[in-house]
Amino acid sequence: MNIDCNIDGKNYSFSTNSDKPLLQILIEDLEVESMMSLCKGAYCGNCVVLMDGQAVLSCLVPAFKLQGAVIQTFESFKKTRAYRDIDRAYKEIGCTPCRQCYASKTLIIESVIQTLERSQSTLSNPMEFNRVRRESDMEGIRTEEEKLIIRELGLNSCTCTQSSELVKIVTTCIDYRRKRNVRRS
Repeated sequence: MNIDCNIDGKNYSFSTNSDKPLLQILIEDLEVESMMSLCKGAYCGNCVVLMDGQAVLSCLVPAFKLQGAVIQTFESFKKTRAYRDIDRAYKEIGCTPCRQCYASKTLIIESVIQTLERSQSTLSNPMEFNRVRRESDMEGIRTEEEKLIIRELGLNSCTCTQSSELVKIVTTCIDYRRKRNVRRS
């Protein structure tokens, strides 16, 4: 099968078996160094990439689904401002994922942030997210946003970080980006 896709900003056209997993393509054919899978089968979650902006387990994505897709691995993501926001939030919150899941959780966090930013842009009052978040913090209630964050971060099975810390990292990054966008306006 002939596949045309974009991986880390480069257009590729290659021929491969239609069921060959993206993980194997990235490791064997493109020699992407940041790709890691400890389980080789949808358990560890360390093989996450962004596919059209959404976090996916590359071990579960067959080649035929790559046609026309835009794939971003951690190697290219770590060169972006979005990565620097997440890294800064890790430091501010005082919580950094372990070496084995760092790349995967960072990409999942970016995917969640993009999803939340898209949903917030449809709100009539963008400050509503912060108000609801503060109220839920005081009452100990999980908002829909927090449930989304926790569910998405479940793609990675590593228990090195607590879900409450990861929620704080996501909301801190959203705050960084919101403040930067306000200054530009």
